[in-house]
Parts: sequence; structure tokens; C-alpha cells
Amino acid sequence: MSTMSKVSVFIFIGLLIFSLSSFADPKREIVKEFDKKEMVSLKTVSGDCIIKIGTTDKIIVNVTNEYSPRDSFEPSFRERDNALRMKEKMYGSNRGSSTWTITVPQGTEIDFSSASGGMLIQDYTGELRGSTASGDYELLNCKGLFYLKTASGYYEIENCQGEFDIKSASGNIDARGIIITDESEFASASGNVRVTLGATPEHDLNVGSASGKAAIDYGGNKMVGLFELTTRYDHGRIDAPFEFDNEEKFRKNGQRYIMKSFTRESDQPLISIGTASGRASLRE
Repeated sequence: MSTMSKVSVFIFIGLLIFSLSSFADPKREIVKEFDKKEMVSLKTVSGDCIIKIGTTDKIIVNVTNEYSPRDSFEPSFRERDNALRMKEKMYGSNRGSSTWTITVPQGTEIDFSSASGGMLIQDYTGELRGSTASGDYELLNCKGLFYLKTASGYYEIENCQGEFDIKSASGNIDARGIIITDESEFASASGNVRVTLGATPEHDLNVGSASGKAAIDYGGNKMVGLFELTTRYDHGRIDAPFEFDNEEKFRKNGQRYIMKSFTRESDQPLISIGTASGRASLRE
């Protein structure tokens, strides 16, 4: 074999070894166990969070990541003041993803924040706070207090009950089978907001969007309360299943608005649906 051929073979073997080492163990995993805490806090850069409900008094944290280079990602854990605080540390530029799967005892308070990561939580009872720039939220069969906001992410909330403060700048909010147990609000600046109720509200409810659609669907439940639907006078549209009792025109931030209202059986609770240039709609 010629010298040139031998060099070519060595180069090929070297590339093959490098390639195999690069693809070996692409997903790295860390598993930690902690005693029960009142609150669990997680801050991620781009990592997603999955919350599961455990059957013991332990907190189990499973972190998987596929970041490259390997040493550009580090998970941090700190126990203090009856709280478990976790976060992602990034070093230099990298690419990849991470997922934090956290199993907690029922009733544990959750505080989540991320730049682009999202959250999935199911069968949870407790207080949930979240803030993301572009991450999405998915809540299924949850009960409690929910204070969530995102810049451009969307919400999918199904079969949940409690007190809701749900905000988005440009993302859509889709909430179905919702039971309101205290004064609540679902609002987006430019996204569409749709709330389908699982029971007749006994507390005030506000659903709004600046330029998108804002809608409440009672899902066949009894309609009771004072209903107010608002939109810009010359840009928006109002739809409701009943005739309105009152109509009021007013100015806000230099713009002309119109509010139409009607009452069913009682003037409580107050059900408000508002938009600037979209459609405000109410369905039975």
C-alpha cells in the first residue's frame, strides 16, 4: 500500500472514531432526590419543565440534556428555607435542548420561569406561578391558583378549576372546561382568547384581547350575572345570544369605544368581554 493510501486510511479511521464518539450517549441524564419542600422553583434558559405528581413525600428531579459542547450546560440545585431552587447555567455558545421532569408531592407550590422553555403540568393541586418569553403552557386537570404570563407563547388549559390570572402579549389562550372559584382574568394583547366554561361562574370573569378575538362559551351552563361586551366603535364587533339592555359610548386613549350590556337574573357576577379591533363574543 502506498504512503498516500495509508494516510487516507488513517484519516478515515480517525473520522469514524470521532463520529462514533460524537453520537455515543447523545442524551445525558441526572437524577436527584430531595425531601419534601413547600416550594419548588425552576429557572431555565431554554429547558422545558414537566411536573408530575408523586405518591411519596419525596421530590424526584430528572434532568436530561443534549447540549453541545457538553460542558456548556450545568444544572444547579439549592435547598434553602423549605424550598428547592433549581436553575440552568450556560457557559459560552451552545446548541441543544434540555427537559426537567420534576415529581412532587401534591400541594407543592411551583414557580417556573424561562426564556424559551415551556411547561406541562397535569393532575396538580396547588399554587402555580410561571413567566416565560416564548414558552408555551399546557395545564390538564389542575386545581388551585394560577398566575401565568408569557410574551409570545400560547396556552392550552383543559378541565382546570380555580383562580386564574393568565396573560400573554401575542400568544393565543385556549381554555376549555374551566371552573372559576374566584375573580379571574384571561387576557392577550394581540392573540385570540377563548374560554369555555365547565360551570356557571359565581365570581367576576374578564376575558380580553387588544386586537384579537375574545370569547366566552358557557358550554350549555346557566347564564347568570351582568354581561358587558366592549369593542372599538368603528373597528370591532360584538356578538351575544340575547338582546342588550344598555349601550354606552365612551373614549379611551383617544379612541371611541362602545359597550353593550345585559343582565340575567342578577347583577352578580360581572362577566366582561373586551377587544379593541377584534370580535367580542358570548355563546350559550
